[in-house]
Amino acid sequence: FEDSASENEQAINAMTKLVEEDQVVAVIGPTLSREAFSADPIAQENGTVVIGVSNTAAGITDMGEFVFRNSLPESDVIPGTVAQATAILGLEKVGILYGNDDDFTVSGYGVFKSALEENGVEILGEETFAVGDVDFNAQLTNLIANEPDALVVSALAAEAVQIIIQARALGFEGPIIGGNGFNSPAVLDQSGADSEGLIVGAAWNIASPNEYSVAFSAAFEEAFSNKPDQFAAQAYSGAWLVATAIRCADSVDRTAVRDALAGITEFNSPLGVFSFDENRNPVHDPVVQIARDGAFAVLTSEE
Repeated sequence: FEDSASENEQAINAMTKLVEEDQVVAVIGPTLSREAFSADPIAQENGTVVIGVSNTAAGITDMGEFVFRNSLPESDVIPGTVAQATAILGLEKVGILYGNDDDFTVSGYGVFKSALEENGVEILGEETFAVGDVDFNAQLTNLIANEPDALVVSALAAEAVQIIIQARALGFEGPIIGGNGFNSPAVLDQSGADSEGLIVGAAWNIASPNEYSVAFSAAFEEAFSNKPDQFAAQAYSGAWLVATAIRCADSVDRTAVRDALAGITEFNSPLGVFSFDENRNPVHDPVVQIARDGAFAVLTSEE
């Protein structure tokens, strides 16, 4: 285990130690997409599998044939989220707020903007912020003044919480549609009642009837006394995928493990029936969620 501390340079150091000093067969992580862009090339250069279990920015697996992810990219989740929210909620016009100094949030913004345009939703205005900002009142005031049907936000979790709270404090009562950074029970807990109606696309929802998901959720709650979120499900499934690749390769040769991992298809997991595509990206069905009474439920036409 190595802690990257959400710092790109520390992620590079951690990856270098694991791959070059410890000579591991595979690496699970790092957490953030921008860390992955910094550190994953080291694994690629050393011919070591690295699998991102929470990296959703565009271009992650373009770094090389040893780079995998089992976290659905924003490009696979956001379009369906926007389409379903538009159809169910009758969205016609929105405002966009996004972090402009982080690979993940910039990537999410791009996908959101394209999806909104494709669904005929007018973008009334755009505002930006930087990672670490805590005051979003000026940006939100500008967006809310245009009377949007919804606010669309691409942010990491820390900023997401404050954006939700401050938007409600400014009197915005409409839906807030967030990217993957919003997809955590912690965001709901920390924003409290203000999160009601938050809409987020996801790779997984605890309400899934999938028997592997049900078993995982029960075991997780027994072990940790709280319910798992999407990131826990993806991390567990990622470890399972790597273990399966090592078993199927019947080897700890790095290239053999890479080849076995790339060949996994129709794999039953907590995320559903899972496959890797030819670019080592995940293939499985996403879900659109809405926050109701402090928890995520599946968005339906009854909203």
